[in-house]
Amino acid sequence: MEKLPKNVEVFALSRCIVGEGPIWVAEEKTFYWLDLLQGYIYRKKESSEIADFDVFKLDVGKIGGMVRC
Repeated sequence: MEKLPKNVEVFALSRCIVGEGPIWVAEEKTFYWLDLLQGYIYRKKESSEIADFDVFKLDVGKIGGMVRC
């Protein structure tokens, strides 16, 4: 197994069960992703600390994906 490059950093400590669907919104400098199994959407600014992000629970059960409108 190969070692990770030395310049790899943790971006967010979100503790997702299944983190998927990354969306980068350049004009906001913000990264969005979701946890498929928990039904959460995450939002994190590029310049924020690894534990500084927003979590939105949709109360719809599992999520299969998302799009930006």
